[in-house]
Amino acid sequence: MVTAIVPVGPALVYPMLVGLALMKPASPMDRVEAALAAVPPKGSLPELARELRDGGMSQAELLSLFDAARERHACDDDETGYDAILDTMDLIVGWCASSQRLYPDPEQGT
Repeated sequence: MVTAIVPVGPALVYPMLVGLALMKPASPMDRVEAALAAVPPKGSLPELARELRDGGMSQAELLSLFDAARERHACDDDETGYDAILDTMDLIVGWCASSQRLYPDPEQGT
């Protein structure tokens, strides 16, 4: 007879059955790190920034989050993630085409 210990409850069993992760990364920084792990990170970071903005994160909070990620990855051998962070920060502060801004320009109202 073979006995196995199997987690119980729908929160643990259902994701295993359908092949989903047990939970999303908990903190915004965990979510940034997960987006950086995507290949390529250049598309996933702006998407995450939009999600966080739409979830109510202010421009200052979002910029602070990405600045902390920038500091964390400043010395990485592979600069791909670092460059993607800087590109996303440009979208956050508005150093891009007005159609790509994540937050409106207070001086122009767009």
